[in-house]
Amino acid sequence: MYEKLFSVDFKDPKKIDSLEEGYLEQGCDIIYKDKDTIIIGVFEPETGFGYNIHNFDNSKTELEIIVAIGSADELSKNDLFDILKEAKAFIK
Repeated sequence: MYEKLFSVDFKDPKKIDSLEEGYLEQGCDIIYKDKDTIIIGVFEPETGFGYNIHNFDNSKTELEIIVAIGSADELSKNDLFDILKEAKAFIK
């Protein structure tokens, strides 16, 4: 899985598909996917919910924002987008 994460090519139009494939191979659920963003989730009974958000922004430069979240409670898609929005605001 980490090989796929570290080998993401910003110029590859299928970069999100490549990440999706890697996460599905690991048994993760795809919560949301579009051409710039993928949100995945996984549940482990011992540790709770885990989420990864990948967002690619090439409006000014090649930037990949990766947010990893651990939670005892299940988060909604809207909650996860709010977290991504906060991460983007912090970076800009």
